[in-house]
Amino acid sequence: MAKTLSKPFPKLPRLKQKTWDHCGPAVLSMLAGFLGTKIAQDRFVEAAGVRRKLKKHGMNILELGLAVTKLLPQYRFWYKANATVADLDRIINHYHQPVGVEWQGDFGKYSDGDDGHYSIITRVNLKTKSLQLADPFSAFAGNDRTFTIPNFVSRWWDYNEIAHPKTKRKHKVKDHHMTFTLTVGSRKFPRILKMRQVKEDK
Repeated sequence: MAKTLSKPFPKLPRLKQKTWDHCGPAVLSMLAGFLGTKIAQDRFVEAAGVRRKLKKHGMNILELGLAVTKLLPQYRFWYKANATVADLDRIINHYHQPVGVEWQGDFGKYSDGDDGHYSIITRVNLKTKSLQLADPFSAFAGNDRTFTIPNFVSRWWDYNEIAHPKTKRKHKVKDHHMTFTLTVGSRKFPRILKMRQVKEDK
């Protein structure tokens, strides 16, 4: 089981997700709080129009981004699939931004068999090959958890059910090394990071 250590990014609120299914909204509330905006988890659920599907499927990355663009137009929602540990290291240690990730959460005895989860990477140490993350799951919220980088990378994936925009047929999509963050509207990441915005995909 992962260890707990001191907290980097002290302005980042360590929130507890409202229900088992609110990890995505909880992470958005935490990232918004880091930028100075307090907003309830359920407001993101309502903005994305996913109340009915939340319990079974949670929220996918595009739904998280849509909720942010509707509720917080002063911020930008950036995301990247197939990210690397070097990307995490650069965003956290060079740009000083906490980074959301979609992964297979390490719930231990609390696991219900579906471990798809959202958390926030708060520290990356390439020398010790370790990282810390803020986990909104009720048993871990409040204290950042420490993992070895190889352990985390092996869990850095998830499956989501996506509906085709025209036919509405649903199919499973694997999100591999998905990462995301919020910034104030005026801030941009360099092209080398290949971060995208949800509005670009509409």
